[in-house]
Amino acid sequence: MKHICIVTAIIAVFAWLNWGSSPASPYNYDESDYMYAAGRGWLANYTGTPTQSIAEFVRTGLKSRGQSDNRGSLSEYIRASGDLDFYRHWHGPLYIDWLIAISPFRHDERLTRMLGMLIPIAGIVMLYAGTLRLFASTATAILAAVMYGWGYVVSRTTIAAPHQLFALCCLASLMAAAFVLKTRNVRYWYVAVSCAALAFATLEVAFVLIGALILFAFQERSTLPSTRQFLLRTGLVFLLSVLAVYPTSLLKLSFLKSYTFMAYLAVSRKSPWGDVTLGQTWRTRFENAPFEWLLVLAALVVFFRSDKNPAHRYSRILLYFSALMILVTLRVLTTLPQYLLVFVPVLALFSAWMLGGWISQRPVKWQIAATALICGLMLIDSSVYVARHPVPTDQSAIRLLAAVRDSHLEQGTLILPHDEVPVFHYYFPKATLKSYLTPDEMEALARSEKADALVQPNLDLELRR
Repeated sequence: MKHICIVTAIIAVFAWLNWGSSPASPYNYDESDYMYAAGRGWLANYTGTPTQSIAEFVRTGLKSRGQSDNRGSLSEYIRASGDLDFYRHWHGPLYIDWLIAISPFRHDERLTRMLGMLIPIAGIVMLYAGTLRLFASTATAILAAVMYGWGYVVSRTTIAAPHQLFALCCLASLMAAAFVLKTRNVRYWYVAVSCAALAFATLEVAFVLIGALILFAFQERSTLPSTRQFLLRTGLVFLLSVLAVYPTSLLKLSFLKSYTFMAYLAVSRKSPWGDVTLGQTWRTRFENAPFEWLLVLAALVVFFRSDKNPAHRYSRILLYFSALMILVTLRVLTTLPQYLLVFVPVLALFSAWMLGGWISQRPVKWQIAATALICGLMLIDSSVYVARHPVPTDQSAIRLLAAVRDSHLEQGTLILPHDEVPVFHYYFPKATLKSYLTPDEMEALARSEKADALVQPNLDLELRR
């Protein structure tokens, strides 16, 4: 009963921090594409129908190479083909399955985003229960749940996107790996591998998790079997798990599209995620959560200072994963919290385990005071972030969509900014869309195309018929 009350209190504070972060705005660029893919149904996403073959995908990419002005027409071409990999932004279908499950509420954007918070709530419960069983320490369990759920990255990211689910899958996999050390039961290893497959079916950067597990298996080869049968069984578990939820990744080689697209973003696009530098990105991240990063630093000091901490051995794989993921995503230059979800939750769990292990060796009164202090610091960080970063409803987008409906242009021809194409394609699937990237392109399209309306860069609708 005590633990149920503690978890309930942690979730209540999480809900308070999360309050107001789910706007009633129309789905944005990414969300609109994910919702459109979900609208195609489970079977279409499971079988990847329709989608370009890998050969056709490569030919299309090579054909458009070096044509910076061809980005809009290429997008129109792929959208016309209905390629589901494209609509999922080359991610796996697991998060789309979640959107399909809650599709009865798809017309309520705020509720759809709020329902997504059930994923981190599940994470809070999992981390508390798993950490409690792993260390038999209430203080460490509280820190695990709090440092994950009360951080602004988790509590304030409500966008309908796969990052929260990816974080949950990674945490489940890494915690299962820790249980291998605790119990010496190889079944937990297969659970870790299966959860890695689920992460792979969510975001393509799951190769970092796979790499961390391989490093873990090598380092803990005295605990895990080193037979050929074990290796074959591990590979078979991963492949069967992937085939169960994401068969097209192997049968149609869809995962190659994901990595090809990632390479394109890293090499060909100067700043696909935003207009900030590496220094500005990390400075903002530190400013948004100074106490949380200080706690991470303290955990690193405890980790490297002594290996007598009861959590030291269990936490190594968390540190491996976090360090590798930070390196892999170093080019993701943006201050948006959703892109931190690929490593911050795991780094938070590392900090919680290391600090909790250190605290648990002290007297009970000291444990209570230290746990309360860390929880307070997390609460201060996120409360300040909430006050500084309110999430308003995008009234201009609401007015624009209403104006299109009032003008009966649901099936009309519209000229609009490129970043608005997914939104209009989702809300008005029968409309003909012509996009522009620059004001010059807008003027050229306005002169050459017969359109019913022009959407200005400020989202004002200009009727042209």
